[in-house]
Amino acid sequence: MYLTSSIMMRSDLPFGSEFSPSQISLFHVLELAHQYGGDWKAFEAAIRETYFEKHRTSDYNKRKLANNTKLGMIAYELIDRDANLTDLDYIATRLKGKQTGGAEVDVIFESSRLVYSRWQVQCKNSKVVTLDDIAKEVGITHFLKSNVIVVMTTGKVGAEARKYANKIMTDSNLCIVIADGDDIVGITKNPPAIAHIFNREAKNAMKLKAISI
Repeated sequence: MYLTSSIMMRSDLPFGSEFSPSQISLFHVLELAHQYGGDWKAFEAAIRETYFEKHRTSDYNKRKLANNTKLGMIAYELIDRDANLTDLDYIATRLKGKQTGGAEVDVIFESSRLVYSRWQVQCKNSKVVTLDDIAKEVGITHFLKSNVIVVMTTGKVGAEARKYANKIMTDSNLCIVIADGDDIVGITKNPPAIAHIFNREAKNAMKLKAISI
Protein backbone atom coordinates (compact mmCIF):
# COMPACT_ATOMS: atom_id res chain seq x y z
CA MET A 1 0.00 0.00 0.00
CA TYR A 2 1.42 3.37 -1.00
CA LEU A 3 1.51 6.41 1.21
CA THR A 4 0.75 9.48 -0.87
CA SER A 5 0.48 13.18 -0.36
CA SER A 6 -3.26 12.64 0.07
CA ILE A 7 -2.56 11.69 3.68
CA MET A 8 -2.17 15.40 4.33
CA MET A 9 -5.03 17.84 4.04
CA ARG A 10 -4.26 20.82 1.84
CA SER A 11 -3.61 24.01 3.73
CA ASP A 12 -1.92 27.33 3.08
CA LEU A 13 -1.25 27.88 6.78
CA PRO A 14 2.47 28.18 7.67
CA PHE A 15 2.51 25.32 10.18
CA GLY A 16 5.30 23.28 8.54
CA SER A 17 8.22 24.87 10.36
CA GLU A 18 6.56 24.60 13.77
CA PHE A 19 5.97 20.89 13.21
CA SER A 20 9.51 20.16 12.04
CA PRO A 21 11.96 17.97 14.03
CA SER A 22 14.05 21.07 14.71
CA GLN A 23 11.18 22.57 16.70
CA ILE A 24 9.35 19.75 18.46
CA SER A 25 9.78 16.14 19.56
CA LEU A 26 7.22 13.92 17.85
CA PHE A 27 7.44 11.43 20.72
CA HIS A 28 6.58 14.12 23.24
CA VAL A 29 3.72 15.79 21.36
CA LEU A 30 2.13 12.38 20.83
CA GLU A 31 2.31 11.84 24.57
CA LEU A 32 0.71 15.26 25.09
CA ALA A 33 -2.10 14.30 22.70
CA HIS A 34 -2.55 11.07 24.64
CA GLN A 35 -2.73 13.10 27.85
CA TYR A 36 -4.88 16.03 26.71
CA GLY A 37 -6.90 14.47 23.87
CA GLY A 38 -10.39 15.98 23.73
CA ASP A 39 -9.24 19.29 25.22
CA TRP A 40 -7.47 21.13 22.40
CA LYS A 41 -6.97 24.26 24.51
CA ALA A 42 -5.06 22.32 27.16
CA PHE A 43 -3.11 20.55 24.41
CA GLU A 44 -2.08 23.84 22.80
CA ALA A 45 -1.19 25.30 26.19
CA ALA A 46 1.08 22.34 26.93
CA ILE A 47 2.82 22.71 23.57
CA ARG A 48 3.27 26.44 24.11
CA GLU A 49 4.71 25.95 27.61
CA THR A 50 7.11 23.24 26.46
CA TYR A 51 8.38 24.59 23.14
CA PHE A 52 7.55 28.26 22.70
CA GLU A 53 7.22 29.95 26.11
CA LYS A 54 10.85 31.14 26.09
CA HIS A 55 10.68 32.60 22.59
CA ARG A 56 11.27 36.32 22.48
CA THR A 57 7.94 37.22 20.96
CA SER A 58 4.45 38.28 21.98
CA ASP A 59 1.97 36.05 23.80
CA TYR A 60 -0.15 36.12 20.66
CA ASN A 61 2.70 34.73 18.56
CA LYS A 62 3.47 32.05 21.15
CA ARG A 63 -0.15 30.91 20.98
CA LYS A 64 0.03 31.01 17.19
CA LEU A 65 3.14 28.84 17.13
CA ALA A 66 1.45 26.28 19.38
CA ASN A 67 -1.65 26.39 17.19
CA ASN A 68 0.45 25.84 14.07
CA THR A 69 2.00 22.77 15.68
CA LYS A 70 -1.48 21.40 16.33
CA LEU A 71 -2.50 22.17 12.73
CA GLY A 72 0.56 20.29 11.48
CA MET A 73 -0.44 17.21 13.46
CA ILE A 74 -3.97 17.49 12.08
CA ALA A 75 -2.61 17.79 8.54
CA TYR A 76 -0.62 14.58 9.01
CA GLU A 77 -3.79 12.99 10.47
CA LEU A 78 -2.10 12.24 13.79
CA ILE A 79 -4.87 14.01 15.74
CA ASP A 80 -8.34 15.39 15.08
CA ARG A 81 -9.54 18.96 15.69
CA ASP A 82 -10.06 18.27 19.40
CA ALA A 83 -6.51 16.88 19.75
CA ASN A 84 -7.70 13.28 19.98
CA LEU A 85 -5.31 10.75 18.49
CA THR A 86 -6.62 9.37 15.19
CA ASP A 87 -7.12 5.69 14.19
CA LEU A 88 -3.40 5.41 13.41
CA ASP A 89 -3.20 5.03 17.20
CA TYR A 90 -0.16 5.95 19.22
CA ILE A 91 0.43 3.19 21.77
CA ALA A 92 3.64 4.03 23.56
CA THR A 93 7.04 5.67 23.35
CA ARG A 94 10.29 4.13 24.54
CA LEU A 95 8.57 0.86 25.35
CA LYS A 96 10.85 -1.57 27.14
CA GLY A 97 10.12 -4.68 29.15
CA LYS A 98 8.88 -8.21 28.73
CA GLN A 99 6.64 -7.03 25.86
CA THR A 100 9.79 -6.30 23.82
CA GLY A 101 12.04 -9.02 25.16
CA GLY A 102 13.99 -6.43 27.13
CA ALA A 103 14.86 -4.28 24.10
CA GLU A 104 13.65 -0.69 23.69
CA VAL A 105 11.38 0.50 20.89
CA ASP A 106 11.06 4.26 20.39
CA VAL A 107 7.44 4.43 19.18
CA ILE A 108 4.56 1.97 18.66
CA PHE A 109 1.63 2.78 16.37
CA GLU A 110 -1.43 0.78 15.44
CA SER A 111 -3.99 1.29 12.68
CA SER A 112 -7.30 -0.39 11.88
CA ARG A 113 -7.95 1.49 8.63
CA LEU A 114 -9.02 -1.08 6.03
CA VAL A 115 -6.71 -3.68 7.57
CA TYR A 116 -5.04 -3.90 10.96
CA SER A 117 -1.35 -3.06 11.18
CA ARG A 118 1.16 -2.34 13.93
CA TRP A 119 4.26 -0.20 13.38
CA GLN A 120 7.40 -0.15 15.51
CA VAL A 121 9.78 2.78 15.10
CA GLN A 122 13.45 2.94 16.04
CA CYS A 123 15.43 6.18 15.77
CA LYS A 124 19.21 5.96 15.85
CA ASN A 125 21.79 8.72 16.22
CA SER A 126 24.70 6.68 14.90
CA LYS A 127 27.12 6.76 11.99
CA VAL A 128 25.96 3.47 10.50
CA VAL A 129 22.93 1.21 10.83
CA THR A 130 24.28 -2.33 10.86
CA LEU A 131 22.82 -5.74 10.06
CA ASP A 132 22.63 -6.40 13.81
CA ASP A 133 20.51 -3.27 14.27
CA ILE A 134 17.97 -4.50 11.73
CA ALA A 135 18.09 -8.05 13.09
CA LYS A 136 17.27 -6.77 16.58
CA GLU A 137 14.17 -4.99 15.27
CA VAL A 138 13.08 -8.08 13.37
CA GLY A 139 13.44 -10.09 16.57
CA ILE A 140 11.28 -7.64 18.50
CA THR A 141 8.42 -8.12 16.01
CA HIS A 142 7.93 -11.61 17.41
CA PHE A 143 7.13 -10.06 20.78
CA LEU A 144 5.10 -7.08 19.53
CA LYS A 145 3.51 -8.82 16.51
CA SER A 146 4.43 -5.81 14.37
CA ASN A 147 3.84 -5.70 10.61
CA VAL A 148 6.04 -2.70 9.83
CA ILE A 149 9.50 -1.75 11.08
CA VAL A 150 10.67 1.85 10.65
CA VAL A 151 14.36 2.57 11.24
CA MET A 152 15.43 6.20 11.02
CA THR A 153 19.07 7.20 11.40
CA THR A 154 21.11 10.38 11.26
CA GLY A 155 23.91 8.38 9.65
CA LYS A 156 24.21 5.88 6.81
CA VAL A 157 22.69 2.46 6.21
CA GLY A 158 25.25 -0.29 5.79
CA ALA A 159 25.10 -2.38 2.63
CA GLU A 160 24.74 -5.59 4.65
CA ALA A 161 21.93 -4.05 6.70
CA ARG A 162 19.97 -3.13 3.58
CA LYS A 163 20.66 -6.56 2.05
CA TYR A 164 19.40 -8.27 5.20
CA ALA A 165 16.28 -6.06 5.33
CA ASN A 166 15.51 -6.93 1.71
CA LYS A 167 15.93 -10.63 2.46
CA ILE A 168 13.55 -10.44 5.41
CA MET A 169 10.95 -8.62 3.32
CA THR A 170 11.30 -11.20 0.54
CA ASP A 171 10.82 -14.14 2.88
CA SER A 172 8.18 -12.77 5.27
CA ASN A 173 5.16 -10.48 5.52
CA LEU A 174 7.21 -7.75 7.21
CA CYS A 175 7.79 -4.34 5.64
CA ILE A 176 10.98 -2.56 6.68
CA VAL A 177 11.22 1.19 6.09
CA ILE A 178 14.71 2.67 6.35
CA ALA A 179 15.45 6.41 6.28
CA ASP A 180 19.06 7.60 6.40
CA GLY A 181 20.69 10.90 7.30
CA ASP A 182 20.01 12.48 3.92
CA ASP A 183 16.33 11.60 4.30
CA ILE A 184 16.24 13.17 7.76
CA VAL A 185 17.78 16.38 6.42
CA GLY A 186 15.14 16.43 3.70
CA ILE A 187 12.33 15.93 6.22
CA THR A 188 13.74 18.67 8.44
CA LYS A 189 13.74 21.13 5.55
CA ASN A 190 10.40 19.97 4.14
CA PRO A 191 8.31 17.76 6.48
CA PRO A 192 5.91 16.54 3.73
CA ALA A 193 8.95 14.85 2.13
CA ILE A 194 8.35 11.95 4.52
CA ALA A 195 5.49 10.82 2.26
CA HIS A 196 7.90 10.47 -0.68
CA ILE A 197 10.35 8.51 1.47
CA PHE A 198 7.64 6.08 2.56
CA ASN A 199 6.47 5.76 -1.05
CA ARG A 200 10.02 4.87 -2.08
CA GLU A 201 10.29 2.22 0.60
CA ALA A 202 6.82 0.86 -0.19
CA LYS A 203 7.77 0.47 -3.86
CA ASN A 204 10.91 -1.41 -2.83
CA ALA A 205 8.87 -3.76 -0.64
CA MET A 206 6.36 -4.33 -3.43
CA LYS A 207 9.13 -5.21 -5.85
CA LEU A 208 10.67 -7.68 -3.39
CA LYS A 209 7.33 -9.30 -2.63
CA ALA A 210 6.16 -9.57 -6.26
CA ILE A 211 4.44 -12.87 -7.04
CA SER A 212 5.57 -14.67 -10.14
CA ILE A 213 2.60 -15.75 -12.25
